[in-house]
Amino acid sequence: INADDWLDLGGLYCVPAEELFGATLWQLYKGIDNPYKATLKTILMEAYSWEYPNIELISTSYKKSFQEQDFYDEHLDPYCLMLSKVSDYLISINDLQRLELVRVCF
Repeated sequence: INADDWLDLGGLYCVPAEELFGATLWQLYKGIDNPYKATLKTILMEAYSWEYPNIELISTSYKKSFQEQDFYDEHLDPYCLMLSKVSDYLISINDLQRLELVRVCF
């Protein structure tokens, strides 16, 4: 990365719990028009809640991976990162039924 071509706006290091709740409610509303996307994002909010207060946002994971790599990796797609995070969460709580739902939605 050429330093002259890069603008780092910093990061978001702390997400208040009420923001996670509000974002989840918003996704439920958005589910009317986009049920698959809303399902993925609602479970993502649940995964973030599970990690609270030490949340690692997918945007932070993306930024870190992007800065450490010398080439583009298709796994850096934000939706692939979301699928990975949600899948890891559902596997960790042994919720294989919803894991299958997430895969269908993706």
